[in-house]
Amino acid sequence: MRLTILSGVLLSACLLGMPGAAQSPQQSGKTGITIQINALNSNAGTVYCDLYNEAKGFPNKPERALSSTKAQPQNNKAVCVFSNVKPGRYAVAVWQDINSNGKLDTSWIGIPNEPVGSSNNAKGKLGPPKFKDATFDYAFSGVTQTIILD
Repeated sequence: MRLTILSGVLLSACLLGMPGAAQSPQQSGKTGITIQINALNSNAGTVYCDLYNEAKGFPNKPERALSSTKAQPQNNKAVCVFSNVKPGRYAVAVWQDINSNGKLDTSWIGIPNEPVGSSNNAKGKLGPPKFKDATFDYAFSGVTQTIILD
């Protein structure tokens, strides 16, 4: 009986992360999805990054994104990081709000007037890129996507 209780206590202590206990990558804080945006034409405004786990809303409905973040450009680059992401298939939409008005400016027919991009540097034909072309797999090991905005 004592051995059973002691085994249960030791198992619980290991699972709760006592010093020396192994931790999963999610617990260690060494995971996430990093979006590296290179070759920006300017350091103006803010770069917005939206993480999607389904096609609905991708890439132009940030309110449908699983998670959103933003970054300030420096040296014509920006970095967005999504932490605490569960393993799965994702796509990222990125845009630079050059005039800092909080929205993606478009022409009267919907063509972006500000730089945009997506994961895998997927491009659309006669419209935005398709979710399936921008998707990538994430499995706790950390992923970096490098995106060039058009």
